[in-house]
Amino acid sequence: MTHETSVGIGLTLRAPTLAECQQVLVWRDHPSVLGNLRTGSKTETEQTRFYEDVVVPADEHVYRALHDGEMFIGLGGLTYLHRWPDEGELSLLIGPEFQGLGYGRLAVDALLTYAFETLGLEAVVGESYRDTPGCRFWADLAAQRGWFTCLFGRSLFFRILPLRHLEG
Repeated sequence: MTHETSVGIGLTLRAPTLAECQQVLVWRDHPSVLGNLRTGSKTETEQTRFYEDVVVPADEHVYRALHDGEMFIGLGGLTYLHRWPDEGELSLLIGPEFQGLGYGRLAVDALLTYAFETLGLEAVVGESYRDTPGCRFWADLAAQRGWFTCLFGRSLFFRILPLRHLEG
C-alpha cells in the first residue's frame, strides 16, 4: 500500500506517525470530539498501544493521517476490513481547531476515494451517535449525496457505494 496518497483536493493521506496519534489523544478529550466517539478517553500508554497494535500493522484497519500541506488536521481510517467481504467502516476525527472549515467533507472524499480506488472496496459503512455535532455532519452529507441511512437506537448508520460518494 502507498504510504502517501495525494487525492487532488487539497488533502494528502499519509501513514500516521506515533506523534500524530498522540496528538489525536489530545483532540479526543476536547468537548467537541469526546461525545462523538464510541470509546471514551484514553491514556498515553493506551494510545501508544493502539498505534503499535492497530495502526502500524495496517491489516484489518488502515488509518491515514490527513494533511493540508504539512499541517496535520486529523486521522481517518477504513476499519474492520475483514468483517464483511470488500467492505470497510469509515473512521474520522478532525482536530477541534479544524472543524467547521470544510476539512470534514474533504477528508471524507479523500478517504472514500482511497477506499474505492486504492483498496478496491465495494462499500463503506459508518455509524455516528445521534444528537451530536458529528451525527449532524454525517446526516447532512448522507442526505446531500443520497447515501443509504438507517436510524437505530442512538445511532445513525450509513452505507456508501462507489460513485455515490461523489454525487451531491
